[in-house]
Amino acid sequence: MWNVSLGDWDTSLETGMELIDRQHQALFEQIRVLLDRSKGDRIEETLKFMANYAVEHFNAEEEIHRETDYPRTEEHYAEHNRFVAAFTELKREYDDSGHSLTILMKITKFFLAWLQEHIRGHDQKFAEYFHQFRPIS
Repeated sequence: MWNVSLGDWDTSLETGMELIDRQHQALFEQIRVLLDRSKGDRIEETLKFMANYAVEHFNAEEEIHRETDYPRTEEHYAEHNRFVAAFTELKREYDDSGHSLTILMKITKFFLAWLQEHIRGHDQKFAEYFHQFRPIS
């Protein structure tokens, strides 16, 4: 079994929504890239990917929320907005610090903790609601 605390995907994070789970797994893979110091030349590319892909993922989730008239949509959107603001600030801090390992680890820790908390809280609550409309077959 993979160790989620090290940035690995774990089945306890599954929502049962194929697209959303696939996107979550892709985000976790990028966290693994950041944790792998041997890929140091890919840090800028990885951070850019993570920022863009997070927004793409949020848009996909929000589209499904609209399609199903999810009653907690605004609360969920607010979480997405808080993430974007915090990640943007951390990325700026990383850029200003001369790309220090300390701030890179801070970004990685933030991203991993936020993603796990968001999936286990908001996304899994939404998944319960979603599956009432579209049961897993």
